[in-house]
Amino acid sequence: MTSYVTSSAFESVLVAVRVRKKIPREEDKKDQWAWSKRDSQIWPVGLSDPRRFKLDRVLTPEDDNGRVYDGVVSPIIRGVVQGYNATVFAYGQSSSGKTHTMLGTEDDPGVMRRAVDQVRTFRHFIAFRIRTGSNIPQFVS
Repeated sequence: MTSYVTSSAFESVLVAVRVRKKIPREEDKKDQWAWSKRDSQIWPVGLSDPRRFKLDRVLTPEDDNGRVYDGVVSPIIRGVVQGYNATVFAYGQSSSGKTHTMLGTEDDPGVMRRAVDQVRTFRHFIAFRIRTGSNIPQFVS
């Protein structure tokens, strides 16, 4: 069986941050925090000596739930169908976008719906391979 994530990745915690878009009540305010990003680092703009945060993944307001899922959650689900345990959760203050990221909308499904769809796809793929006599499923990314 092809492994998509190294065993060391399953022995650690992956931390990703998603900076959400401004919500309507913030659009008119001029004193909102702004963030800069470079690779896997993020820092607040406008501070004389900003502290930089290094994370495994930084997602911007332009990234939709599909990009969040593909970049963060999908590799974890591939590990789950290979028998590894995993947890994905959203953490943050009120109105930070947790529910939108996890549940999404009809037009931009959240990571929970996408994970269920991916598991169903793997399940059907494995069932097909078993019915056709193939004994080793090969997962393709």
